[in-house]
Amino acid sequence: MIRYDLLCIEGIARALRIFLEKGEAPRYKLVYPPGGESDLLTVTVHPEVSRLPFRQHIGDKLSLDE
Repeated sequence: MIRYDLLCIEGIARALRIFLEKGEAPRYKLVYPPGGESDLLTVTVHPEVSRLPFRQHIGDKLSLDE
């Protein structure tokens, strides 16, 4: 698995600050779009595309129809 947050100097600096206990890890929260839960996007992955390696990066919490 690739740590994209460590591919830039800012990400490395943040990780180092957290490791050295000079900063806190960011806290993320789920925020719905202005229209609420009904405005969330749907991702459809077709069977022929699902064999490609990028599929794992779509999201761990998504329900994918095959």
